[in-house]
Amino acid sequence: DGIFCIFDTRTKGAVDPNWKELIIKLIENSKENSVILIGVRASESSNWSEIIEQLNVDDYLDKKLVDLLFFRIGSDFRLDIFDQLKVMLSSIDNKY
Repeated sequence: DGIFCIFDTRTKGAVDPNWKELIIKLIENSKENSVILIGVRASESSNWSEIIEQLNVDDYLDKKLVDLLFFRIGSDFRLDIFDQLKVMLSSIDNKY
C-alpha cells in the first residue's frame, strides 16, 4: 500500500520522459488509498519547480484516490529518505 521511488537528475540536467510514464503506471496499478513517494536527487543549482512541472501527473491523480508526494533529496540524502519514509508509513497507518 506504499510505493517508494528515487530518481536522480544530478547528471542528466533534465527529467527523463520515461520517469513520468513510470509514475503514471504506478498510479494506474496502485490500490485505492495507496501512498506513492517520489524522491528526486537534484543538485543545489537545479530548478526544483521545473523538475516538478516536468513530472506533473495531476490529470492521472483525478482518476484514482492515491496520495502522491514528491520530495527533493539533497546532500544529506539519508536523513531525507528516512524522514519521508516515516511520513509515508504514518500516512498508511492513519488510513487503516
